Amino acid sequence: MLVDARAGCADAPVVAAGLSPEAVHRSAGTRLSTGASQATERIAWTPYSRKAIAIAEARSERNGSDRIDCDDLLIGLAQSAAESLRTS
Repeated sequence: MLVDARAGCADAPVVAAGLSPEAVHRSAGTRLSTGASQATERIAWTPYSRKAIAIAEARSERNGSDRIDCDDLLIGLAQSAAESLRTS
């Protein structure tokens, strides 16, 4: 499972977005792979991971932060997964 509610993690934003944590986990698992490159000296960003990072970065900037925090990343992943689920 992507998040564990018993550990007090962040499945609340996923559920609040109207998504199932299990569906987000499946979607993220299939789309946020290592991409085409297996080179260890660089990160091979997939289109989905780039989208999640862009959402997280925009959210962080809107909140006046100069860094991307975990909550920004989780919301970026959830929104990216939600968009993906809506189009599939």
